[in-house]
Amino acid sequence: DVDYVLTERNLDYIKRMKRLCDEKGIQLIFYKIPTPTWYESQSEGAKEIAEMLDVPWLELFYEVDEIGLDVKADFRDKNNHLNQRGAEKLSAYLAEYIQEHYDLEDQRPTNKRWNEDLIRYKKLVESKIPK
Repeated sequence: DVDYVLTERNLDYIKRMKRLCDEKGIQLIFYKIPTPTWYESQSEGAKEIAEMLDVPWLELFYEVDEIGLDVKADFRDKNNHLNQRGAEKLSAYLAEYIQEHYDLEDQRPTNKRWNEDLIRYKKLVESKIPK
């Protein structure tokens, strides 16, 4: 196992983000993206900070199957980061989690910018990912 140390500077920035979210009425959520190169100390450290700040903590390392991630197909650069397919799977999982746990209004029918961004995103994906 590897010891993971959070610097005081980084902790200060996390606390600032939490304060800003509180001021704006935004629920901050901490989560650990599944990666094959995972260290338990990273998760334990993040969990401690989440508990200290009273922020929900999602440990997604153990949810690889539920998310539908394929370690061989959904990661890039030595399996440390999700590729496009993996990111879409994780985003869908997080969207479902948020829908189940929070009362948010669906903005898609009324938010013109949302729909424009989605069209732009789909075009970008089509142009970058080989078929």
